[in-house]
Amino acid sequence: MLENYEIETNEQLRAIADMRRARILELLRDQPMTVTQLGELMGEAPAKIHYHVRELEKVGLLLSRSSCSRDLLMKPWPLLVP
Repeated sequence: MLENYEIETNEQLRAIADMRRARILELLRDQPMTVTQLGELMGEAPAKIHYHVRELEKVGLLLSRSSCSRDLLMKPWPLLVP
C-alpha cells in the first residue's frame, strides 16, 4: 500500500502532529479498519478515536465509506489514495 504521504496544507500538518492521529494513519496503512477496531488496538474508547478520525477526514487524509453518522463505528476508514 502507500508508503509515502504528501502533506499539502498546514491543516494536514497540524492534524498529523497529534500522536493519536499519526498512529491511526500508521494502523490504516495496511488495511481498512473500523473505529472500534482502531480503539481496541490503541487501547482507547471508540468515541475518542472517532473524533480523531473525523479530524483526519476533514483535512482530506482519510476517506469515509459511511455517509450515515450512526454507522460510523461500523464502517472501515481507508487511507485516501490519490
